Amino acid sequence: MGEIIQPLLPVHDLRKGGGVRTYADRLVLDSVFCVLRSGCQWWMLPRDLMPWDAAHRWSTKWRRDGTWDRVHDELRCQVRIRAVEDLIAAQSTGYPTGSKSLGVRR
Repeated sequence: MGEIIQPLLPVHDLRKGGGVRTYADRLVLDSVFCVLRSGCQWWMLPRDLMPWDAAHRWSTKWRRDGTWDRVHDELRCQVRIRAVEDLIAAQSTGYPTGSKSLGVRR
């Protein structure tokens, strides 16, 4: 999933004032997904992830600038593409319609 989401994340521009980034994008994503998956509070993030206040700050920043909307739209498109591919593969199996169906034989 990282190769799908990575191009959608904002690029950190050092010329605009910030310093060197302390946390990698992957660590931010892992922290946010941990909160979403487990349903825990931000302050209960495991210690092997980033501090909860930094993870919350990045998540809020990405929500405000539309990053999460772009990620959601791209993932939804990927799911729809795969659903169509699966449908096409299922329709092209080549079985006769009546010979594999269950039910009453006439």
